[in-house]
Amino acid sequence: MSLKRCLWVCGLLLGFQGALSAQESGDALFGDVALKVNGEPVYLVEYANAYRQAMKNSFYHGSVPEAELKTFNQKVMDNQINLVLAEKEAYSRGLEFDAAWVDKNVTELDAANQKSEKWAQVRGQWLPRVRLSYERQSLLERLEKHVRESVTATDDAVLEFYQQKPESFTQPPRQRVSLLLIKVDPSAGSEGWSKVSEEVSALRKSLDDGADFSELAEELSNDPSAENGGDMGYLHQGMLGTDAQLVLDELEINEISQPVVLLDGVALFRLTDRIPANLQAFDVVRERAKGLYLRERGELEWQALLFRLRQSADIEVDQELLATVIHK
Repeated sequence: MSLKRCLWVCGLLLGFQGALSAQESGDALFGDVALKVNGEPVYLVEYANAYRQAMKNSFYHGSVPEAELKTFNQKVMDNQINLVLAEKEAYSRGLEFDAAWVDKNVTELDAANQKSEKWAQVRGQWLPRVRLSYERQSLLERLEKHVRESVTATDDAVLEFYQQKPESFTQPPRQRVSLLLIKVDPSAGSEGWSKVSEEVSALRKSLDDGADFSELAEELSNDPSAENGGDMGYLHQGMLGTDAQLVLDELEINEISQPVVLLDGVALFRLTDRIPANLQAFDVVRERAKGLYLRERGELEWQALLFRLRQSADIEVDQELLATVIHK
């Protein structure tokens, strides 16, 4: 089972348990209706569960940041609406839900509640609703997959996509860097840092006097690159951090920097090569361009379908009831 499905299944079980608690308090079997989509109800307990689960999955502390609250609330409601809308649309396209997946999870949920007296009382009414929830989730996933996979790509369309998005196919600038690093013990005070700085300054002078950078790095550097004479290979700009990058940007090819204080020690850098940003030829990235084009077009087609379904749907939302659920 995918992680997405697993989280949804666990959420459904929690929602069902909440519904049983609601009934024990005297509410109707399914409770209040939070919204209706073309006459089909989404019950408050189902909506509340979906909201709690989405909040738990999306935010580490289980709380929605104020700046994201409006967008998050809309996203949860949209998903509940989409589950209902996708059912009819999927069937109209000849799609079917994953019967094996639905049966498996209905059976597991049923078995998990066998010891519940309340489940025994409502099982006949609740089990069809539980099954419908699983069926709708499966249909939504299959409809989305069907729509995305129905997109095709002509050679001309892919070429146009490549031409319109050069940033997606441009290799960023790279620099070939060698490093000689003398680390400072984390417990060392200012005296320890001063001692290492003096040591690296002396090494810098010896390099000016003709010493070989690779030999010194291999012998003295505390960085793993020492075994390669300090050669770190080609690096994208910024990989070594801001302070190091500022130094490298000022170096000429084969120039050695002055001592640079880093978080873990004092370093000398040598720039051995610089390759500017390069737009890769279309023939080289054709397949990747096609993949990106299909992904983008698939997303557009999927969102367009959801929009059309929403536009033609009769949707009733009980905002006051939802306000009892949404995070504030």
